[in-house]
Amino acid sequence: MEFKYYSVKEINNFMEAKGLAVNKKFGQNFLINSGVCDTIVKNLELTPDDVVFEIGCGLGSLTNRLIDSPAGKVVGFEIDNAYQKHLTGLFKDYPKFTLIAGDFLKEFENAVKTHLLPGQKPVITGNLPYYITTPIMEKVFTGTCGFSRAAFMMQKEVGDRVISKAGKKKYGSLSIFCQYYSEPKIIANISPASFYPQPNVNSAVVRFVHRTLEPAPDNEKLFFAVARSLFINRRKQLKNNFAHSPFLKTIPLEIILKAMEQCKIPLEERGENLSVEQIIILSNKINNLNLESNN
Repeated sequence: MEFKYYSVKEINNFMEAKGLAVNKKFGQNFLINSGVCDTIVKNLELTPDDVVFEIGCGLGSLTNRLIDSPAGKVVGFEIDNAYQKHLTGLFKDYPKFTLIAGDFLKEFENAVKTHLLPGQKPVITGNLPYYITTPIMEKVFTGTCGFSRAAFMMQKEVGDRVISKAGKKKYGSLSIFCQYYSEPKIIANISPASFYPQPNVNSAVVRFVHRTLEPAPDNEKLFFAVARSLFINRRKQLKNNFAHSPFLKTIPLEIILKAMEQCKIPLEERGENLSVEQIIILSNKINNLNLESNN
């Protein structure tokens, strides 16, 4: 498909003709690097059985590559009505494309029910506005429909936190959350020059492949309560963070300390050194000991 909006000149001509401007409210930075689009599509490994959902189509720079891909169906979300008419006209001759005019966070679950067959899992991508990256990932990862694969453009600093492993400086609650639901990997680093207008920060494309951990938490709510407690104060030892955790108020401290002992985790350990798998084992032990004490 011939596509001209990788050119800043063409984008400016379009905006001038339509009387439009970049909408900072929606965090608009249009991707003008076609190579990044190709990298995203390649790493999503799309097949004719896939339904791919794009968050924030904008001018359609990634959308057109998705339409040209092997994916069986492309469903785009665009919240800005200034671009909805543009996208509808641009891709009107491509029946595999459907545009949903609205907010992804509000419309995603209904879109999944409409466009997926029973048992299908969505593939999701998009250039995520920096101010709403985490809420979108929470919607994707914790939704009732689940997901198969995803590739998101995001602030490089956030991407580094997402993939960081235990023991590293950037490892934290976001790392644990993303690695609990997926295997994340940075597949491209993107300079500000790849966008128009240029953002003030570097970006990255992070690919997420869904996974189910074994062993799984016996109590998922408790698992995340333990995980969040690890980082109340990064400089403090685990026993102190657990003692002052607002997320574990219903669990006696002596049970938590006993669980740590049985899991061979030193009381002086720091939360940033516990892997996702270790947190699952610890939370399961806390859960079992707590149930025993209440019987």
